[in-house]
Amino acid sequence: MKIIDCGCGVGGPLRNMVRFTGAHVTGINNNAYQISRARRHDQRYGLDHLTDYIKTDFCAMPIADGTIDGAYAIEATCHASDRVKCFKEILRTLKPGAYFTGYEWVLTPKYDHSNAEHRKVRHQIELGNGLPSLDTGANVKKALEEAGFIVEDFFDVCERFENGRATATPWCEPLEPSYTRVSGWRSTPVGRFVTRLICQGAEKLRLTPAGATATQDILEEAAQGMVRGGELQVFTPCLFFLARKPPQQ
Repeated sequence: MKIIDCGCGVGGPLRNMVRFTGAHVTGINNNAYQISRARRHDQRYGLDHLTDYIKTDFCAMPIADGTIDGAYAIEATCHASDRVKCFKEILRTLKPGAYFTGYEWVLTPKYDHSNAEHRKVRHQIELGNGLPSLDTGANVKKALEEAGFIVEDFFDVCERFENGRATATPWCEPLEPSYTRVSGWRSTPVGRFVTRLICQGAEKLRLTPAGATATQDILEEAAQGMVRGGELQVFTPCLFFLARKPPQQ
């Protein structure tokens, strides 16, 4: 079985997909450095015989029509400047009846563009994560359908409840500042100050490229925007979709 991971990064989810399914997975990525890191990790874990990578834009993949058994994208297609074009390209590569699934970053129905704080949160997330523009879940579904997919399942995982109560820890909790929780210490004012000092030192010693500290500042602002977006429930990184290419195509 041949699967494509659209926007694979350094291949974390890709390796898990290989482990759990035994499928051959090809990562699509436009960043050569990330691909090189992914290949090293694959070799370390003995998975390189079931993985491959293509350095390309996932809106223009050098893959023959109808040759792929399945596709997925995890927090990746939100980077596409034209979602319909991106989804059409994925559809083109799939065999008739094959599935495309993923998680997407979106604005929730509670987002109000007239609200200054909502706009600030959106800007922080877009800037810090290099997104062209955050969109709504409704528009993502519309883009999938316009591209030609049959959308079979579509929901925000963060909104799933059981017996009227949330079944999981809020998704933004690991990013929230906390002096008592190890994972949250780095997000505290003290933690951010220490992290910035380390980045400045590494940059001065030329252990990291020039601009690393400025990049860290942007990422910190993005994290704050994501936490606030989660608290206000105007942003979610957990919009799940399951779409299928029509069998007759």
